[in-house]
Amino acid sequence: MAPRAPYQDAFGRWYLTRWADVTAVLKHPDTRVDQTLHRQIDRLRKALGKDYPGLRDLCGLLLFANGPCHRELRGEAAKTIRKDKLDQAARGVFAHFEALACAGDELDGVTDIVNPCIDVWRAAVLGISQAQSREIAQLADQMMARMSRGLSDGGPRPLEQAVTRFHDAYLSAMATRTHPTPEPSFAHAGLYFSAMETLGGFCTNILLLLSQNPLLQDRLRQDPTAMPLFLVEAERYCANVRFLAREIGAGCVDLTDTRPTPDTRVVLDLCAATRDPSVWDRPDTFDLTRPPLPNLAFSADAHRCLGIQATRRFVPTFLTALLTQYTLSRGTTEPRWTENLVLHQPVSLPLRITRVA
Repeated sequence: MAPRAPYQDAFGRWYLTRWADVTAVLKHPDTRVDQTLHRQIDRLRKALGKDYPGLRDLCGLLLFANGPCHRELRGEAAKTIRKDKLDQAARGVFAHFEALACAGDELDGVTDIVNPCIDVWRAAVLGISQAQSREIAQLADQMMARMSRGLSDGGPRPLEQAVTRFHDAYLSAMATRTHPTPEPSFAHAGLYFSAMETLGGFCTNILLLLSQNPLLQDRLRQDPTAMPLFLVEAERYCANVRFLAREIGAGCVDLTDTRPTPDTRVVLDLCAATRDPSVWDRPDTFDLTRPPLPNLAFSADAHRCLGIQATRRFVPTFLTALLTQYTLSRGTTEPRWTENLVLHQPVSLPLRITRVA
């Protein structure tokens, strides 16, 4: 993931890995969201010969969660989660760890630790059941997997069915909430499903790091001032969203070695940029004493991911609950990594846990 000079692929897309180049694109006022997924939804509309609420709502959530569109509304949405819900979510996460298997057992960090905690947290924050949380998350995964195949795999009907199942389950769950659901609240609830896969991967990368560093675990337990420093460095070192697709608008962006023409598609390598040696000393080393610098784990400026709110609320609670009760060590087998090129995270992480004495 070391930074390199900008280069083009066979389709004319520029790949940017340097910190200066990536931030130049994200800060440019004419940079816009890559329209590939929206064009795919438009093709689905034309293939079906109709436009129904599931597709309209899905387009709305995609626009809401990405790019400079609705920036102020996203800020309002982040405020709709009440403190009492967050407190309830935190209690649920602590309760999950209290009920984990006996000391010395080997567990999977993804299926036994991270995912159940996210289910507990999301259900409490949104005021729905854990069963509904798991169902919608699974349907969202199925829908995105079907979208990634395009319309050539089985035609438009399977994709229409996947979108409809997700949309209907989502609306049904939101209808069970006991308080009014204004537009910002509804859209933020959608984000809590769309962003949780990347949040789960980020937490899994942190577990992998901690399992290799028992002294770091001890430091986090014993020193209350260490956790904020750890979280800042973890966002840089354990970032799991590698590629971000954007389009350069009418204005030109001056990069280090080139100047792409307007309306050019670019792929930003966020993981490489956050390990640029021109910005960070010893970038491949996790350093708790490193001076805090802005990172690109959640993109930047108008393109900053709204998931930063969910992550910075969830991760401290998750780690405190875990490390208060358990010590982590490597399992007997190696992690299995995702085949998704956009993400850099294990899909299976064998861990051995023991109770803290």
